Amino acid sequence: MSLFTNKWPNYCQEYNILSNIIEFAKVEPKLGNINAYTLDDEQAKKLGLFLIVDRYQLFVGCLGQSLELLEQALHQLDWSRGVLCTSMPQRYLATVLKVIRAKQLDVEFHHESDLYLLSKERALQLNIDCPEGFQLEPLSEEDAQLIDQEWPYSHEGSLYFLQRQIRLCPSMGLYDKQTRKLIAWCIRTQDSLLAALHVDSKYKRRGFGTTVVKAISRRIAALGDDVAAEIYSNNKASCSLFLKLGFQVIDQCHWINTAPTIGKFTWPEGQQDPKIKNVKIYTLSEQRAKDEALFVIVDRYQLFVGCLSNSEALVKEALTLIDWSSGLKCSSIPARHIKDLEIVVKEKQLKLQFNDVTNLYYMTRQEASELKVEAPAGYFLDTLKEVDADLVNEEWPNRHVGSLYFIQRQIRMCPSVGLYTTDAKELVAWCIRLQGGYLGALQVRSSHKRRGFGSVVTREITRRIGSLGQDVMALVNPQNNASCAMFDKLGFKVIDQCYWLRTEPLTGEVTWPDGE
Repeated sequence: MSLFTNKWPNYCQEYNILSNIIEFAKVEPKLGNINAYTLDDEQAKKLGLFLIVDRYQLFVGCLGQSLELLEQALHQLDWSRGVLCTSMPQRYLATVLKVIRAKQLDVEFHHESDLYLLSKERALQLNIDCPEGFQLEPLSEEDAQLIDQEWPYSHEGSLYFLQRQIRLCPSMGLYDKQTRKLIAWCIRTQDSLLAALHVDSKYKRRGFGTTVVKAISRRIAALGDDVAAEIYSNNKASCSLFLKLGFQVIDQCHWINTAPTIGKFTWPEGQQDPKIKNVKIYTLSEQRAKDEALFVIVDRYQLFVGCLSNSEALVKEALTLIDWSSGLKCSSIPARHIKDLEIVVKEKQLKLQFNDVTNLYYMTRQEASELKVEAPAGYFLDTLKEVDADLVNEEWPNRHVGSLYFIQRQIRMCPSVGLYTTDAKELVAWCIRLQGGYLGALQVRSSHKRRGFGSVVTREITRRIGSLGQDVMALVNPQNNASCAMFDKLGFKVIDQCYWLRTEPLTGEVTWPDGE
């Protein structure tokens, strides 16, 4: 990969796609449908020859003036399902077109764009003035639905792509503070291009596009990377925006889409409508249950229950109907429902492994969003990545068979924060958000304790959740004096007690769902 850093930024596209795909593999080792190829040839190794196929997108790279080895590799590639040659630098155009003609492939379209680049040094100097009443935050996977709806290039499979890029790469959104409506946004593609830049039609001509470009550019530069974007030359507004920010055109890139030669293109399984398995939601069929918003949720082996009023013993009735045979961990059960739960446990003659109580700490979204957070010198705050889950799980006092999957899922789908060393990017403190909405797995590595790092990550994740328009909650063991004191100091208030009951399986041992 370092081969492409010579004569920078001539080969920045090649470096970027390789760097990101390697990082993807580290963060999500089971991420499928990305394949990298080269030739079994010493010269190919010296020239850094590669072909990367990401689902249906093709990226190529090769040093030197003679591209005979690249041509040879392209001839060996399977073009039968249709390929989108993506962000292809001008120097490869003649070779790729030669192969397409030789294989008699039909070209569905061929577009040319300008490659803009801003050095990390200049990007770090960008001044960002967030408009009053709005908040800049990294996008969440939940935002992908709206982005896909508004994206001019939306297609079957694009939702999966947007979710993946939001999850694995820097992104930026501008939100209305009061309504939490997403107003403007920008993502980063797998080859490090700014993309999907969009402003809601009701908010155009207010400079919001410039604001999110500045913010994401600063974020990327803080990671040590230059910032790149591709723009069609006839898109005068975007060209003007990027030039005004200091970007410069350094190359032309091509997008060539070839038609499938056998049948119709089909998407890999799981990339059309991603679903989470092993989460079930129950209620009772009576109208009274609907009126009181009764629910019982079983997430793998954890049970959650909720009901506005319990005057008609709805909770007890619902819990009686649940299958308890595999053993359940009744999680964060509000004090108002504990009596009914204990009655059901007694009537079913269930054995308890433990019965614990925690204090429910609470902070309003307004208070949370106003918290001031500053990373200590030599450290930076960032969203956790799935690759961090191994360390988080290893250090977690509550780890168990299946907990790694749980932590990976929560990092992927909920707000999280990590504190990293600036030089080695070592994770030293962290906090995630549990599926019940509570802060969880708060931890500081033993080598960095007693320096206030737990408070720093708690402040930051609290601020982020508050900025999403949501109140913040945490469950703390009342005997954990240090944690109680920290949450008190931050301004949290104890508003309730919640219970945790673990029932033993009635038949055999607990078996985990496949893949967990």
